[in-house]
Amino acid sequence: AIKRFPDYRTMYYQKLYSVLPKWGGSWDAVDQYIRSVVERTRKTEGNAYYAILYRIAASNERLSDFFRETKVSWSELKQGFEDWNKRYPDPANKHFYAAYACQARDKPTVQRLLFELRDSFTQGYWEGPMHIETCRAWSLEKS
Repeated sequence: AIKRFPDYRTMYYQKLYSVLPKWGGSWDAVDQYIRSVVERTRKTEGNAYYAILYRIAASNERLSDFFRETKVSWSELKQGFEDWNKRYPDPANKHFYAAYACQARDKPTVQRLLFELRDSFTQGYWEGPMHIETCRAWSLEKS
């Protein structure tokens, strides 16, 4: 079905659920699957699916430390969020990006994104252990 309808996002999400650890899969299987989707969609989506699918995977697994518990690469996730936000410029996507940048301890990216989001702060998009005010305070600390 994916080969026949490569732009139908729901198929990518459904397959992702089947390789999640909580359903008998593994983070190796998740990473392999996400990378295959990125390769298949790179011409039209860039690396966006790397961010989209890892965000979905993380939100379904309720992880305490996303970067230690998965196979995710921050540099690839960051590029995925950049591509996702260019193609689909929605404050929700930028909030997700900022939350993961905070977890990755990427202070310059957090500072830039929080500045860009200054008029649309919404805690509801911040999944996992990070809180928007905690990240904002951390991003303002002198290094």
